[in-house]
Amino acid sequence: MTPPTATPANDRVKPIDQQLRQQLQKYKDRESLSLKDLGKRIDASEAMVSRYLSDRFEGDVGGIELKIRDLIKLDEMRALVIQEIETFPTLVTKQVHNALELIRKNSHVGLIFGDAGVGKSRAIQLYTSKNPLSLQITLSRFSGSDTNGIITAIWRQIDTSAYRRKRDGNRGSFLVERLKGSGRMLIIDNAHRLTRVGREALFDFHDATGCPIALIGNPELLDAIEENDQQFSRVGVRIKADLKDKAGEAAGELLTRVWPEAATDLLDLATTVVTHHGRLRALWHQIRIARELMTKGAAKTPNKAFQLAHEHLVRNYRLLEDPS
Repeated sequence: MTPPTATPANDRVKPIDQQLRQQLQKYKDRESLSLKDLGKRIDASEAMVSRYLSDRFEGDVGGIELKIRDLIKLDEMRALVIQEIETFPTLVTKQVHNALELIRKNSHVGLIFGDAGVGKSRAIQLYTSKNPLSLQITLSRFSGSDTNGIITAIWRQIDTSAYRRKRDGNRGSFLVERLKGSGRMLIIDNAHRLTRVGREALFDFHDATGCPIALIGNPELLDAIEENDQQFSRVGVRIKADLKDKAGEAAGELLTRVWPEAATDLLDLATTVVTHHGRLRALWHQIRIARELMTKGAAKTPNKAFQLAHEHLVRNYRLLEDPS
């Protein structure tokens, strides 16, 4: 009896998706990434990425391609987000970044809270740009803040082409199996909008998958968590993101970035805005209006334009009068 012919090793390996390989190469080139940096973004070694891009990969092709598909999908989604201003590092973005890293490394459910407008959402944008496999949900009145809303939001951010309802059950069960043990960070922005059921679902999701979860929101988020002893005791990291005594530094950073020629003259007025409700977000809106007023000739100096912009906005405080 003739023994069966051994199957060559290459024939036992799932073929590489050539279209996906080309998409990854384009992503690498556009982002000007080294093989090592690209590997960090998909949780793979430099050697694995090199072999994949050179069409010589052997091993768990399906595993690495799941991460690549998620990376490409998330990149396409984030490209659709319109930003009024380039996101740049600030005191708060550094605070939030360090907190997110602590949550990720310890696989915690973490809580990051702070006043509206200090830059928490900007910090998330910076973090996800460097950690693109992180999953981000931004809650609003128009997005579901309960279990179904959370499931839908996660579903949109990962490749679900392998899902079969009869085999995999409901979408929630599929997501748990898909992400279990992956270490993928889940970031919930505006987490103070979560319903009680939504918060419970996230804690259950953490228990089932081990994925680190960062709940980021306004101070009332802490109040809501504190009302539930079980949830409060399971939060591993609690950090307040604020400007502390650095309001002037933060105002100067923003001015230098978006209106450098007026940064020195407006620093004191801008610092006043940052110390009130809205913080940096309020300052950005005021700068934008002031520049428009200058362009239209409604004001001759940045100081006058800034004062006039203040009057156009809803403010419950006054700025110092322009001495000029």
